[in-house]
Amino acid sequence: MSDGLHNCYAKLNLCLHVGPRRKDGFHELGSVVVPIPWADELSVDVKKGSGRVSLELGKSHIKVPSDESNLAFKAAVEFLKLVGSNYDVHIKLTKKVPIGAGLAGGSADSGHVLRILNDLTGKPLDTASLIKLASQLGSDCPFFIDPKPVWMSGRGEKLVPLTDLGCILPPLYLVVAIPDISLSTAEIFRLFDQRSNNHSLLTQRGTCAIHPCLLARGDSFEAPVFYNDLAEVVFEISLQSRVLRDALLDAGAYAASVTGAGSAVFGVFDTPERADAAATRIGSADPGVITEVFWTAGSSS
Repeated sequence: MSDGLHNCYAKLNLCLHVGPRRKDGFHELGSVVVPIPWADELSVDVKKGSGRVSLELGKSHIKVPSDESNLAFKAAVEFLKLVGSNYDVHIKLTKKVPIGAGLAGGSADSGHVLRILNDLTGKPLDTASLIKLASQLGSDCPFFIDPKPVWMSGRGEKLVPLTDLGCILPPLYLVVAIPDISLSTAEIFRLFDQRSNNHSLLTQRGTCAIHPCLLARGDSFEAPVFYNDLAEVVFEISLQSRVLRDALLDAGAYAASVTGAGSAVFGVFDTPERADAAATRIGSADPGVITEVFWTAGSSS
């Protein structure tokens, strides 16, 4: 049985603040996270069986593994371990979201696999259990159990919808630009930890110094809301990312930053026309750069 083709939307971290390394090896995080309509395509077929999982990759220039090192595959394996191995699962995945860019395409795939399997097997797990299982796969994975604009904390497993906080997220016109480089999240955090002056925002207050309720100030953001603690480390490794950040600002973005620990940068524009013009300008200047324009509907309290 299958419930058709699914779009696994990626995410942006509108802000990301990183605390010190915890005893479990992870960092305390604070972030406003939103889904964006840039998606891998995925379908899941389930039938009675003995716990066999297979992954078929659709045609794509983005190369990913088809074994348990793929998060979609691993998600199915871990789901069956938890609910019982009397099913066989076949996943077909067509990659469209670039890897190593900070868009969490692999995490999106895994979250959707968990949700789809839960639906197809009679919903043996509630939302809290799905989030707990997703957190074992990766820090970004829990967000994709129910992707919507949220305040994310902990190592990524604590998710509060912005609407529950009384925060207003205005509509955003975004240009995402990705250079031809894939970054390692582990390496970015390793270099970040070597800095002597990091973690200040979270260690001072125990939470993100830019609380999402600041988003409720009228119809527009202030640029500091888009700050990412990992940005300078990303720019050291990927000079192209810094160049693209500056190009977005030169093209009229009123804020620009990196997302997550990846090479992608995004710019925020006040009209869709300015966003389209910026994407065209940047893409024409460097054909090796991927540019996409998105509009987020925002949220209201």
